[in-house]
Amino acid sequence: MQRLHNSDATTKRGRDVLKRRIATALIPVAITLGVALISAGPAAATPTFGITTTPTLYPTFNPNVTDYVARCTSSPVLVSVQVPLGMEALVDSQPGHLTSFSTSVSVATGQGFSVTEIGLANSSLHTYNVRCLPVDFPNFTSQKLGTPQAQFYVVKPESFGTAAQQYIAIFDNDGVPVWWLPDRAGFDAGILRNNNITSIVSGPGVSPQLEVHNLDGQLVAGFNAVNTGSSTPFDAVDGHDVQLLPNGDYLFGEIKTITGDLSSIGGSPTATISDQVLEEVNPSGQLVWHWDVAQHIGVDQTDPQWYATALQAGILAPGNDIYHWNSLEEVGNQILISLRHADAVYDIDKTTGNILWKIGGSHIAQSLRIVGDPVFTAGGGFGGQHFARFYGGTTTQVTIHDNGTGRGRGPRGVRYVISLANRTATMVESVTDPADTFSACCGSATKLPTGDWVASWGFGPYVEELTPAGARVLLIQWTDPNTFSYRAEPVMPGQLTLAQLRTAMNFQYPR
Repeated sequence: MQRLHNSDATTKRGRDVLKRRIATALIPVAITLGVALISAGPAAATPTFGITTTPTLYPTFNPNVTDYVARCTSSPVLVSVQVPLGMEALVDSQPGHLTSFSTSVSVATGQGFSVTEIGLANSSLHTYNVRCLPVDFPNFTSQKLGTPQAQFYVVKPESFGTAAQQYIAIFDNDGVPVWWLPDRAGFDAGILRNNNITSIVSGPGVSPQLEVHNLDGQLVAGFNAVNTGSSTPFDAVDGHDVQLLPNGDYLFGEIKTITGDLSSIGGSPTATISDQVLEEVNPSGQLVWHWDVAQHIGVDQTDPQWYATALQAGILAPGNDIYHWNSLEEVGNQILISLRHADAVYDIDKTTGNILWKIGGSHIAQSLRIVGDPVFTAGGGFGGQHFARFYGGTTTQVTIHDNGTGRGRGPRGVRYVISLANRTATMVESVTDPADTFSACCGSATKLPTGDWVASWGFGPYVEELTPAGARVLLIQWTDPNTFSYRAEPVMPGQLTLAQLRTAMNFQYPR
């Protein structure tokens, strides 16, 4: 008997069952219903279809939710199914039942099984999928508080201070993890335009430092940084961001050490500096284009609030961390980058290498005047911002996750309209969550094309979708105090399907 793991298989299986049973099943059900009505007096509450499991099903069964997890151990999963009159239920490949029952399913970590509800009278079919979540997957809760506009959310929960296994995960918009991949320790992970998954692990002796996996978990590409310095003592992929370009090349950051004068900010005149280089590399690993931050941005653009931090070794390289590049995106011929320790975002002309504009941080000739932003009107500025993105597929609008670090305020997502003619960046939208009052680093805030925002506020427990007014639509919360997601990347409807993710998980964890 064929197992049921997707809706097509379930439909065929259900219809085969119906052909064999419907003629005989309906008469006894009707007679039973008649007897019940005569003998029971006033109508009792009609039982509804339901599923419970041991270990506990997450979330609690809801007929509108199709996918669930349970933290399975080496013992079989006990499944109890409440079956109303006129229904049949099937668990996995086992025989169907016309009444409530309990059974067990032998599944291991990552493996899944299905529970199917069949309406005998109208041939209706509903399939619910249960998958074994690893027992060491970070603890979380979730709440669906509205109608999410994103279909999935890609996260990489980090557990600092522990040796816990790391996972890249995709949650659906019911707040359930439906796909995951064990990962080596690293910061960023994301999904590319071709649905491959990126993972970056920086450091000497690690190869490849940038990995690209398909959803089946198979490594399809791996890269190291291309050394752009003749005598660089340290050279690695910077673990903050990567983009797949329309031509099939990869755009990411190289991190290397150089020697420079930091006496102007209280450092050594012959200091070792952690420098970042943007690199475009073709699928064969050959360098196509690069842009060196240190050759275009001076030490004088490091914000004074970061001097003490900048004169210490960075997390990813031993040199003084005066720039701390943390995001990039290419649209057309322009590349948008964020430098945390400059408290600024820059737009680069890829052909000339020139800086087209800068917002935030110290004033330079290319700086835009910020209009309509109360933070800047009051004399403040960005605070260790992360994740700058062009919005709407053009270079005329940008969104920024502004951490507010060192500014006495919480993080926010902010959107600006860029006018090169007027040399202005006009704020048109800002969103915050009052529950998140501090963000030391990291995070993301993405404006969806349909209006909502998806945010991971940085060093905090929340991944959430919010309305433009800041009302929560979906909340995923890490419950371990040392766990947060570096970023949260939304996936809009039409890019991925639950069927694709289920199939990929079945490939990773075959039964």
